[in-house]
Parts: sequence; C-alpha cells; structure tokens
Amino acid sequence: MTFNTGFDPYQVFEVEHRSCKILNVKVVGGRNITKGWMDYVDTPDPYLILRIKTAPEGRRRTKTKDNEVNPVWNEEFTFFLDGAVDNKLHMILMEANYGSLDQTIGDAWYSLNDLPPNEVVTKSFFFPKDGKSEVELEFRIHEE
Repeated sequence: MTFNTGFDPYQVFEVEHRSCKILNVKVVGGRNITKGWMDYVDTPDPYLILRIKTAPEGRRRTKTKDNEVNPVWNEEFTFFLDGAVDNKLHMILMEANYGSLDQTIGDAWYSLNDLPPNEVVTKSFFFPKDGKSEVELEFRIHEE
C-alpha cells in the first residue's frame, strides 16, 4: 500500500497569520459641551461612545458625567486592530436623558492607520464638526 506524500490532511486547519495592532485610547475630557438651546432647560449629562467596526469588541463608552459642561473622564480603552484593513474610529458624543431616549450631540470619524507606533498622539474633536463641544483623546498604538 502506498500513500500520497504530497497531501497533508492537517493543511485544512492552517490559517494565515496577520499583524495585530493594540490601540490604547484615553478619553481625557470635554469642554463646552452643549446641546444648544436645550441648555436653558437642562445642563448636559454627556458620555462618549467609541466604535471601531473592524475590531473585535469594537464598541466602548465612557461613564455619564451628570450636569457637567466640562467633563473630565480620564478613561482608557484597548482595541485590537487588524493591520491589513482600514481602521476608523467613530466617536459619538451623547446626552443622557433619564426616563427618555438619549440624544446625539454630534459625531466624528478618525482614521487610525496613520498613527505612529509607540507614540502618544493627542487630538481634539468638535461636535458637531463646526460646533463648540470639544472632546480630547489620546492615542497610542503598539504593533505586534
């Protein structure tokens, strides 16, 4: 009996290895968070949602800061990124409304592919894009 030595039955279990990047995002804080004319009725209760569609467990959010126009979060989040795809961070600044639906103050997008490895990059984002509400984040990417 002879066997075909060119066939490896375990070859079907082989996977392609790709580089993984570890992204640390620190949501530092916000300034002048406003809901526009609604501020006369209620001081904002802001929180920030972070989404990366290409990352496993790619949705995170900060804690809600009650009645705070200039919130300080200092919250850190870790994401695992595939280095072979276009990774974008979607940030959504929200207003918590207890007893009713939360409202979106604004959103912003940021491309993560051009971040320099092992350096802290600090960026400010405005919500809506031309608005007064500002949120500061720090990014640090580690390549594996």
